[in-house]
Amino acid sequence: MKQNVISLIVSMAAMVAPASYGQDSRIDSAQSFPEPVVSDITGVDYSDTKSGGPVVTTTSGEFGEMPILYRRSNWEPFNVRLDLDVTYTGNATLAPDHEFDDVYFREALTLSYTPQIKGRFFGDVSVRQATQVYDEIGELDFDSLDLYAGGIYILPREMPLIGDASTFVRYRYNELYERAFSNSFYENQSIILGIQKTWRPRRGHSFYFGYTSAFSVDTDPELFQRHEHSGFAGYQIKWTDQISTTLNYRGSYYDYTNFGGRNDVNHILALDTEYQFNEWASLRGFASYTWNASDMDQFDYESGAIGAGVTLQVRF
Repeated sequence: MKQNVISLIVSMAAMVAPASYGQDSRIDSAQSFPEPVVSDITGVDYSDTKSGGPVVTTTSGEFGEMPILYRRSNWEPFNVRLDLDVTYTGNATLAPDHEFDDVYFREALTLSYTPQIKGRFFGDVSVRQATQVYDEIGELDFDSLDLYAGGIYILPREMPLIGDASTFVRYRYNELYERAFSNSFYENQSIILGIQKTWRPRRGHSFYFGYTSAFSVDTDPELFQRHEHSGFAGYQIKWTDQISTTLNYRGSYYDYTNFGGRNDVNHILALDTEYQFNEWASLRGFASYTWNASDMDQFDYESGAIGAGVTLQVRF
């Protein structure tokens, strides 16, 4: 009975408005996937482009100027990551009312290549395939494909406040499909600009903050074209070498260009605890709260979620 009611509501919404709850919630769910990380470029000597090679420096002492040879941390440009999550949400359709809870399974495979081009400049290429499948509301199932290409520049350490921050520019192609990649229902191309800074006040504690703007250059259907401007911050505590907890917040402004003046302000607060089994496998538990305020009341919504997942990651 519940499944029949859900199907009826989703179908009626699709007929009444071009932006149905079902289609719009799938797009918003896909956009909530975390972007490929750019802040983990650490332990690299920016004065040399050959990753892992020896570096020569000099020092002065009582015996005159002496060369010192040391080996820096080896930069591994390839990264393969697989995320498998199970999540319970109290508002699967992201609707202002008639909320339905559900459980969904999410799988995301990301392949990244971040070569050091020269000094502080790095390339940035990645491909991600993701699938989201709901237990009851099958109308919301989708597959996602993302392609990223761009570059990263690490700011000089001497700069106040933002020294060693990662600045980046990316081209992103995103396409959403019905299950099993059977039919494409959304396509978007955008240019992303951003900056991210990590600060470690003391051992086991790290704070990060940043800003991104994603300018959409082509969207199909055009109705869903939007520019996104987001600020984010987070704090992580490593309780032990294996256990860490991260609290993070992201606030975004969505500027829709073809949606009759629609503009949204979106807030996401999330708490994540991770247990690292070894360098390539970890177990995560997480909870999040999302609040979206729109100029159009039918797109106001709140949603809470809780879940767990496994991450497998290999760098080389």
